[in-house]
Amino acid sequence: MILQIVAIPAVSVIVGEDLSNDDELINTFAHLTQDIAPALSLPPFLNFIHPSLHTNFVVFRMKHTNHPYKKHKQVIIDRIIRIIKEREHKKKELGSTWKPPADILQLFINVSTKDGLVDVKKVADCLIDIIFAAMHTTSNAISNVLYEYGGRPEYWKELFEENQKISL
Repeated sequence: MILQIVAIPAVSVIVGEDLSNDDELINTFAHLTQDIAPALSLPPFLNFIHPSLHTNFVVFRMKHTNHPYKKHKQVIIDRIIRIIKEREHKKKELGSTWKPPADILQLFINVSTKDGLVDVKKVADCLIDIIFAAMHTTSNAISNVLYEYGGRPEYWKELFEENQKISL
C-alpha cells in the first residue's frame, strides 16, 4: 500500500509529469524493488571461485532469464522512448530557446547521448537504479514515521491542528 502511494509522486519526479498517470509504470515503480531484492540478497556463494563470479551470475540471471527485472525494464523503455523522442523533437524544433524539463529522466538523457543518439537501454538501467534506491528508502521512512506516529497519541491533536493550518 505504501509503495503504491510513494510510486505516484516518484514517477512524476523521476520521469516527468507526462507519465504520472500511467498505471503500469506506477506498478513497476512500486514493485521493482520487491521483485529485484531477492536476487540481490543471495549470499555470495560463488566468490570462493572468483571475486566477481557471484556478481556476474546475479546480473546474468536477471538479464537473461525470465526474471521480473526484464519485464520492469521493458515497461520503462516502452514508456520513456516516446518521451525521449518528443523531447528530442522539441529540442531540434526550438533550438537554443528550448527549456529542458527539470526531472531525472532529462539528466540521464543528457548523460546517455552520444553523437546525437540517446542510449535508451542505458537510460532505463540508470532509472532502475534510482527507482530501486528511492522507493526502498522512501517507503521505509514513511513506514517508520507512521509507526512512530501511531505509538505517540500525545502528539496527534497538535499534529492534526498543524495539518489543518497547512491544508487550508
